[in-house]
Amino acid sequence: MCQASSSKSSDGTSPKGKKRTLAAPHIAADIEGMPPLRRSEWSLDTDPRTWPMFGRVSLEDGVLTPDKLLAKSKKSRGKYLRPPSEYLGKIPSEKYEVEAGRYHLFVSGICPWASSVATARHLLGLHDVVSMDIADGQSGAGWTFLDGASVSPWKDRDGPFWLHEAYQLDNSLVTSRITVPVLWDNKTQSIVSNDSWTIVKILSTAFAGMGHPTPEARALMSVDENEHPTITPADLELAMEKSHSDIYDILLNGVYKAGLGLFMNDNEESDAVVEAREGVYNKLSELDLLLSKQRFLLGDKIT
Repeated sequence: MCQASSSKSSDGTSPKGKKRTLAAPHIAADIEGMPPLRRSEWSLDTDPRTWPMFGRVSLEDGVLTPDKLLAKSKKSRGKYLRPPSEYLGKIPSEKYEVEAGRYHLFVSGICPWASSVATARHLLGLHDVVSMDIADGQSGAGWTFLDGASVSPWKDRDGPFWLHEAYQLDNSLVTSRITVPVLWDNKTQSIVSNDSWTIVKILSTAFAGMGHPTPEARALMSVDENEHPTITPADLELAMEKSHSDIYDILLNGVYKAGLGLFMNDNEESDAVVEAREGVYNKLSELDLLLSKQRFLLGDKIT
């Protein structure tokens, strides 16, 4: 989850706070660091790190404010602290039923966690079951979709869409970082989850048998008890959870702990930075050795 933390409870319900009616969008010219290119205009040479600078923002009581994660981490002596994702709704559940066309993904191609969700959707062939918008980049108002969103209540509106609008519509008094991926429910106009691992498992289990994967993708996957393609086979559940937790902490989040930890400590190496950096390189070497012996992390099928 690229930027994450909220005040939402683990069952996917919101804290007290009434729904917000659709607010007028920002004036794009007033937002610093707007993406200069649409995602469709990117090439292999496109590097968002060279784009205009901006200050990160989060939501406090429903209002955009400067993000405080780096400031909090500075107080931890240069150790980068990533809050957990806290929108952890489930499908199926009393609130969220399994329905084709009801749910929508907001993702980004430059976020590894959001990319994993987009990849799962593609492998499972869920293009006609769960719709998706890909952000053009970040800005001083958070994740930005220059051509707007393709779902209600924003789809008929001209101009950009900012992901914070979904968080605010879900709960007008939300205190949250503005993160991708987001699994959005069009029916209740609420966020089901902003946790990538939770969303991947939802796509593979709740919508099992509803997709149309390509023959090439199908050949890479295991099948469940109903012979539906799956990337979360039940017999590998414990191994998947252990592998995910390990790679997330040491590698995916490790690069943040190493890089941002150094930045927050005025480019001086703290013990936490050295430990994180060594962990990243050791994990890469470990995975390289493993994948030299087998195609995927847990065997001959993708998970």
